[in-house]
Amino acid sequence: STLGKIQYETLIYLESRILNFYTIYNNLPNYATVNSWSTSNTSSSSSEIPSSYSIYLEATSNCQSTNQNIIDLANSITAGKTSDYAKASAIFDWVSEHTTYAFYYNTVKGALGTLSSGSANCCDTTHLLIALTRAAGIPARYEHGTCTFSTGTFGHVWAQVYVNGKWYYADAVSERNSFGVINNWDTSNWTLVGIYAELPF
Repeated sequence: STLGKIQYETLIYLESRILNFYTIYNNLPNYATVNSWSTSNTSSSSSEIPSSYSIYLEATSNCQSTNQNIIDLANSITAGKTSDYAKASAIFDWVSEHTTYAFYYNTVKGALGTLSSGSANCCDTTHLLIALTRAAGIPARYEHGTCTFSTGTFGHVWAQVYVNGKWYYADAVSERNSFGVINNWDTSNWTLVGIYAELPF
């Protein structure tokens, strides 16, 4: 190929990732990166983060991951945790336990405002979750969809957190959810609106 010689194992692995993305989101990804088979085959290492995911570690105006209060809290929550999965789970649990749901539209408080008030909608809860996760050195991004809850169908925002070569759902607005598991809306029937490094609303 124009990239040079690519082992068939690498091509099969890449194809499987594209098909998995299509199965989940019902559309093709905008791009896919190709690593060597030896790298792809050992992607469970928590220290390996694709360079293209660096945007999911950056601070934004509402995701203040470089703020000292956020950094200190992330360090406190993850103290003693030796794996990224354990750190991400601990951050998810902390946000879920320390933030109550409040209904309003779009971003109002950002991560710092949510931290100080202790209540937020899905956008601001996700800002706090992603800020803490990024402060811990773990990539995280926003997912926006139209989802069906027991009370109706609404626009909704939650996080995806990159651990051990995989993106995990992280929806901290309901105590029914856990890291990687969503129970408060129908995950078998929803519509993807967008995936973002910075939430645009």
